[in-house]
Amino acid sequence: MAALICLIGRELKLGRPVSVLLGACLVLTPVFLWRMPIHMALAGHWVLLWALLLYVKDRPPLYAWPLMLAVGSAVHAYLLAMALAIWAASLLARLWMRHIGWPRAGLELLLGLAATLAVLW
Repeated sequence: MAALICLIGRELKLGRPVSVLLGACLVLTPVFLWRMPIHMALAGHWVLLWALLLYVKDRPPLYAWPLMLAVGSAVHAYLLAMALAIWAASLLARLWMRHIGWPRAGLELLLGLAATLAVLW
């Protein structure tokens, strides 16, 4: 989880020491450490961090979102619901800012839903 947080920090153009410090602070918070043995689904929140990492990227590869959604659907349903919301927001933001066109958005939508449904089936 700390590595994903560091990568998010680097995508946001933070310095390396700041990114490492951010990762350490978020992973070593007492609430997180106290809840980990009790709440095992909390260990799967790296899926949301992965989704946020893809969200902050301007042009993630075409396979990135379908792969993240397939893995997220194998981890937990409520994490998948949140990851789907982040993906939808990312897709709309990239369309709005014209980082991608409608054909690529349609292909990503088709691949993402197909990968998710294949794993859930």
